[in-house]
Order: sequence, then C-alpha cells, then structure tokens
Amino acid sequence: MNWFLHFIGVRPLTPGGAYNFWSGFGSDISELAIVGGLVSVYRHHKCQSCRRLALKGGRGTVEGTRFETCHKHTNAAVHSSLKEHHARAHPDLHAHLNPTKPEAAPVAETVAAKATGARKARGAVKKSTARGAKP
Repeated sequence: MNWFLHFIGVRPLTPGGAYNFWSGFGSDISELAIVGGLVSVYRHHKCQSCRRLALKGGRGTVEGTRFETCHKHTNAAVHSSLKEHHARAHPDLHAHLNPTKPEAAPVAETVAAKATGARKARGAVKKSTARGAKP
C-alpha cells in the first residue's frame, strides 16, 4: 500500500500530502475528463457506416432514425439500409420515431359523409320550425 501512496504523490506522514496529490497525480483527473468528453463527442457525431465525423448540420441525418452519415454515405441506398438496420436493431425506438399515420378516408366517402350530415342537420331545423319553434 505504501508504494501506491508514493506513486500517486501522497506519502504517509508527510506534511502537505493533499497538495502533493492535487499538484501531481490528482491533476490528471481533469485531463481524463477532457479526453472522455472528446471521445463522447466523437461517438455522438460519428458516421454510422464508417469512422468519419458526420458534422453536416443535419443534412446527413437518416430519416426516421437518430443516425447520421458523413459526406461519402449521404445517398439513398445507404440511408435505406441504415433505416432497415435501425428497424431490426431497435424496434421500440423505431416505432416511436416513425408513428403510423391513420389511413385517410377516400375523398368520395368524406364528401358523402359531409353531405349526409348536412341533410340531417337541415332536417332537424325543419322539424323544429314545423312545431312552432324559432330557428
């Protein structure tokens, strides 16, 4: 144990042990934090197909995923394969990012439903006026 304390700069029974630690081995903690931050930025902005950085301001984003691609892999073929991979690898997240849209009713049915509703409303007004009520 004494060798470890000597290695990190804090020898037992010496005055200023905390100073020795922070001016020696302890100062490396901030350097490790900087390196860790750089690694996390690289991993966040890395192309999904290679090791290049994908710093394109969102132009290389694969639609329906959180994937980004570099300038070499921004094409439809790579994006479609990445989207299929995302659907297989992360089905819950893919369903959340790509909600299914309700099917729109055909235009003819919508127009017919509106016309039927308008006729019913006119019929209700005619019945109420026939009884003597004001429209």
